[in-house]
Amino acid sequence: MVFPGLPRELTLEGLCEALERKEPGSLSHLKRVAVFAIALAQAMKLASVGSEEGLGRAHMDISCSPPVAAKFDRAFALLHNFWYGRALEGFQQVANDDPECAMAYWGAAMTYNHPFWDAPSSADETAAWGLVQKGFAV
Repeated sequence: MVFPGLPRELTLEGLCEALERKEPGSLSHLKRVAVFAIALAQAMKLASVGSEEGLGRAHMDISCSPPVAAKFDRAFALLHNFWYGRALEGFQQVANDDPECAMAYWGAAMTYNHPFWDAPSSADETAAWGLVQKGFAV
């Protein structure tokens, strides 16, 4: 797993370099890295509880058929982890399995909104609005 912005001395490569240099203080550096690695592994384990992909938990009570609830929650978690393409596929699967699930269309429409890096194109807006209309129709 890659963690952008992680200081080099806290990476496996940085640790190996420090051990090869055998500089004074390398052992204390090794201890700091070991403690960090253990804490990071624990945090990753906690974050992945309930999700094999490490998405964390996301849940919304929906009135769709019970068999699609877990699929909806997974797509919802993907959406909240900025995996827009995979979230769209998940919401589309929910809609295929339960065409009366209005929230599946809402979720699919939300995948076209990327507020942190770009405004939706007019094609994105058209696609999202079409999904919203389908949701209103069910």
